[in-house]
Amino acid sequence: MASTCRPPAASGMPRTSKDIWRARKTDAGSCLRAARPPQCVGSMWRLIPGQSLAHRCWMDEFVVYNDLSGDTHLFGADAMQVLLCLREGPVDADALALRIGAGPHEQESLAVLLVELAALSLIEQA
Repeated sequence: MASTCRPPAASGMPRTSKDIWRARKTDAGSCLRAARPPQCVGSMWRLIPGQSLAHRCWMDEFVVYNDLSGDTHLFGADAMQVLLCLREGPVDADALALRIGAGPHEQESLAVLLVELAALSLIEQA
């Protein structure tokens, strides 16, 4: 049975942890790089109540509609995978990393992604 944390493979390419952690895209399409890891290790995260995560997939990009703000966002597979995992319920950053298959060297990228998704009012610390 496929994990509900995995975004659908629309392009026919397999979703591996290597694919998931390539450069993410913002609404403008620019690559994001982490300067320093945010302090979110061990903290609980959840979707902001009221988010339905209405989304569509084209190739390896996902358009997500924010039900609360009316904004539309363009994400890569990594961000979508995190959002789908959080839709299942609150989870701490360490458990989330295990669920999505993030290795120790990817913890910093996950921490930055969580903070970025929170800044877009899609998720929050529980």
